[in-house]
Amino acid sequence: RQQAQQEAHKLAGSLGMFDFDEGSNLAQEMEQLLEAQMPLQPKQRQRLAELVAAMRQELERAINQQNPQLLKIEN
Repeated sequence: RQQAQQEAHKLAGSLGMFDFDEGSNLAQEMEQLLEAQMPLQPKQRQRLAELVAAMRQELERAINQQNPQLLKIEN
């Protein structure tokens, strides 16, 4: 859990450095959830799963914007 918290912290900083603000915000929220010393409650685990899914979508969106299709061939 501590390693996941540290990775979320690094991810938040890296994404923020490259102006991926939404991804950085998601990673910060993940970090905050993981910082707690108590075991995660079911609602917190659910929120963490939602954040991971949102992060995946955000990164895929960012990749698609950074690498637009260069050539589209239509019949």
